[in-house]
Amino acid sequence: RLHLQLGSWCLDGSFSVDCHSPEGLAAARTNRTGLKVILPGAGQTGTTSVILALRELGIRAWHADEFSVFAKKAMVDEYRPRQWIKFVSRCRMEAISLEPIMDLFPLAFYTSSQAKVVLTWRPYESWLKSLRENAFKEKRLGYIVSPLTRAAYVVPWVEAWDALTGQIERVRREAHPFVGKGVSVASLLYRAVCNGYTWPKNRIKDRGTRKIKATEEAYLGLMNEVRTHTPAHRLLEFDVRRHGWAEFARFLGVPAPPAGTPFPHPRGKHARTNEPIFENNPLIGGTVWFLLAVMHAANYFLMAAALQIALAAVRAAVGGLPVPGRAEAKRCGERAVV
Repeated sequence: RLHLQLGSWCLDGSFSVDCHSPEGLAAARTNRTGLKVILPGAGQTGTTSVILALRELGIRAWHADEFSVFAKKAMVDEYRPRQWIKFVSRCRMEAISLEPIMDLFPLAFYTSSQAKVVLTWRPYESWLKSLRENAFKEKRLGYIVSPLTRAAYVVPWVEAWDALTGQIERVRREAHPFVGKGVSVASLLYRAVCNGYTWPKNRIKDRGTRKIKATEEAYLGLMNEVRTHTPAHRLLEFDVRRHGWAEFARFLGVPAPPAGTPFPHPRGKHARTNEPIFENNPLIGGTVWFLLAVMHAANYFLMAAALQIALAAVRAAVGGLPVPGRAEAKRCGERAVV
């Protein structure tokens, strides 16, 4: 069982719980990652589509949705290669989309000798438009999500639930990508409460897509850096709007899915949020938001009850003080006049 650790529950578990399944511990190594595919492209270039395509081919592929939850330490840029390799191999990653930590591409590439590189891209003007639309969606959703997730830090409801059931600990140890059996109330609740995407130590605002600051020179510079590091036979430049299974499967050296199988496109222009995991699993995702809302309401009830108890205690203390009688008060007044 996990102990109740209040605010440190998410962080401390990253050292001792996340990806610490028997399979993960057996896979941990320090000499090479075991990655088969690396996606170094910026956000909003089709990285999610390619990750889903890799999963359809049976590859254990991770996006920021996964490593910001189960492999938070892999996002930090101050670890030595052997440490980073251990984080990645212990989580049994076979493919990774580096966004928003694209600056780690040289580290990922040179510690993964067998990995192929899929560079997703789109014309700059199209990318910039998509980036701005996505930023609006994230900001709009944040007004709702942030207060709900913070409620879990006021009173450790989630930790208490896990201490009783062990459900979230199992999710953390197994660390399945958020697809198929990896999508459950326990896994999405943990993701909502302990997502490390914006943790200060990651310095996300100074790295990756945000470091580019939507300038064309930096956007093109990222792609040129990937081309410089990667031999031609290990690089596929992939435009999800024009390319499909044929080019993708040929590059990876695997059979293509049956004819007529659509290439994944989970983030449509009509999506209401930038959370495809929740949006594509409305029943489970809705249950998670409902539970967080209940926790939020329970916090207010507890605070109101605590204030009422404190106020009653103050009133009782004040009411217990001796009050001078009328005669005594009159004598005090006469002495004051004299």
